[in-house]
Amino acid sequence: EMIRKDSQNISRIIEITKQYGWQSRSWLMLWHHRGTYGQHNYVWNFFTPYINTQIEQGKMRKDFWAMFEEHRSIMDKGEQIYGLYSSQMDVFPIMDIENVDERRKTIGHPPLWYMEKVYGIKLPHDYKSDSKLN
Repeated sequence: EMIRKDSQNISRIIEITKQYGWQSRSWLMLWHHRGTYGQHNYVWNFFTPYINTQIEQGKMRKDFWAMFEEHRSIMDKGEQIYGLYSSQMDVFPIMDIENVDERRKTIGHPPLWYMEKVYGIKLPHDYKSDSKLN
């Protein structure tokens, strides 16, 4: 029943988006489909190019896909890309930790050391920053 209802809802969200443009609360419906993120199906075949265009035009944040990418990486590889699950870095390590700050920069996020300074998160033991502010 839940799958049937999700399919109905996402179809309706596609119709609404075509007629009125992106509605920020639609994010939750896409999150319900995160298990198929990146696959070729009617959900992602519609939303991926649509949202990418919105990002390119500056109408949506460039980190929109980051949580989807992070989730997929954790499910597929058991590791994070951006370190967005900061409370679980000991469970899900960050891939290529040496370049995490550069990846975070591409999505508009501050370096990982900033998260420690501002929010007090514990940084991974293998994380190194060359920032003078660190």
